Amino acid sequence: MKAICVLALGLLWLGCAPRVHFDVTPLGGRKYESRPSGSEVLIFTEIPKDRKCVELALLAVSTDMDSFTKKDFGSLLPKVKNKVCELGGDAVVVKSVDLGGIDVGDKYASKTPTRALCSVIKFVD
Repeated sequence: MKAICVLALGLLWLGCAPRVHFDVTPLGGRKYESRPSGSEVLIFTEIPKDRKCVELALLAVSTDMDSFTKKDFGSLLPKVKNKVCELGGDAVVVKSVDLGGIDVGDKYASKTPTRALCSVIKFVD
């Protein structure tokens, strides 16, 4: 019985995790080898000027609209970082974030997706 309760709670918890969707627009013609998932990915709000880099792709990121999901970009970061690694990037530039027009005090809004536009970059020093 205890195992069934733990399993049910685990499935319920997984159902509350945001489903993240990516629309990838490749930039340039060169593809880079994927990096291992979980590799370090730097996060910027603008392209760094002190290191030479190339933009690999634009990422349009969104959560689903069918569940209650935590409304902050931080909850999406692990999946964004994994996608950056998959594309062979070293860093992500967060260009914009839209939390779905929620009230500041409402961290869990129903059926309003979180959206972000990001750029995947590769350092070429």
